[in-house]
Amino acid sequence: MYRCLVLLSSYNGEEYIDEQIKSILRQKDVEVTLMIRDDGSVDDTLRVIRSINDKRIIVLKEENVGYRKSFFELIQRAGIEYDYYAFSDQDDVWLEDKIITAIKKLKDYNCPASYCSTPIYVNERLKRIDWCHSSIDDLPEGVVLPEWMIHNSLAAIGCTFVWNRALQSILLMSDFSDIDYDLIAHDNFMSVFSSFVGILIKDQNGRILYRQHDNNTSGSKEEKRYNLKGIIKSIKELRNTNLLLRKYIFDKYKAYIPEDRIRLLQKSVDYTNSFSAFSYLFIHNCAKGLKRIETGKYYIKLLLRKL
Repeated sequence: MYRCLVLLSSYNGEEYIDEQIKSILRQKDVEVTLMIRDDGSVDDTLRVIRSINDKRIIVLKEENVGYRKSFFELIQRAGIEYDYYAFSDQDDVWLEDKIITAIKKLKDYNCPASYCSTPIYVNERLKRIDWCHSSIDDLPEGVVLPEWMIHNSLAAIGCTFVWNRALQSILLMSDFSDIDYDLIAHDNFMSVFSSFVGILIKDQNGRILYRQHDNNTSGSKEEKRYNLKGIIKSIKELRNTNLLLRKYIFDKYKAYIPEDRIRLLQKSVDYTNSFSAFSYLFIHNCAKGLKRIETGKYYIKLLLRKL
């Protein structure tokens, strides 16, 4: 039976973490171990975790460093003893075949490989939300080409990722000490890293109930950015995150990247002082037809100069 280590970073998650953990432990056709790094919770999260009292759970009580750094610390602690690895949030529910579905997609690849998928959006009571959507959900099913990740920093939400031992071995070639945790998260990193170092597979068959609620650390409430100021902020963050990611991966992992992808990655890194065509066209189309922002005092032209 395949052995999978699930990495979960918890923080003040007492309300939903019991459901999340139990859904992980119920996974079919796979031997699961759950490693939880608690990021300094001040509520009853640790009490809830310990009350489950299952020997498959490893609990690491640590100081608060933020969820981004917390997940990278989990990657380092994970080692290379397991066949597969996965990320988990603290407030979702996994369908029983979530992990084995990913493994069936990955097992035929004799190279570093990872899997990600679209989620099933639900509310606090796990009722499906059909109108909830993220732009990354539109990424076609199949192998994600590295060319696509030149212009994007995210292929899927982190809690859908599963990867093999070969990819984990290469991940550990860096200690992540100089990552900018203000911009780069585990899901951004895995999206770009996997597509260049190995194979990244996207599945449109969601096997996770992705809970949307007021206390989400991250979520899919994109409507907050459907104004021009929010759009421009999003594009600036996308550009900065993407460039930092590609440069970090080139500097730290170039020895493990195929030659043709190295050339592509290097060219993209050398292009750091310019907008990608994708970003430019996106902002141009958003700004088209709009002459002023909110108060009517600042012209689009002035905003574009700030980018």
